[in-house]
Amino acid sequence: MPAYTEGRLEAWQNTTLFLGAEGVLLVEFAIVLEKWRLSISQGKTTDLYYASMDFEEEPIFGLDFDSSTKLFTPISV
Repeated sequence: MPAYTEGRLEAWQNTTLFLGAEGVLLVEFAIVLEKWRLSISQGKTTDLYYASMDFEEEPIFGLDFDSSTKLFTPISV
């Protein structure tokens, strides 16, 4: 169970802090991230979307895939 694993989640884009969020369920995030990574490794290009019941606004963090550029763009509230 991924509860009670709160901590700070940081996402950096080059040298710029893109996201700094406190109280994120880190194991829950790791589970979502691993499922996304596995789908990518199987050749499925899917967006990453992480939301949690602990936060009203969402997504806490995501990666949107742009099929024209073949790049992911980070998103967050």
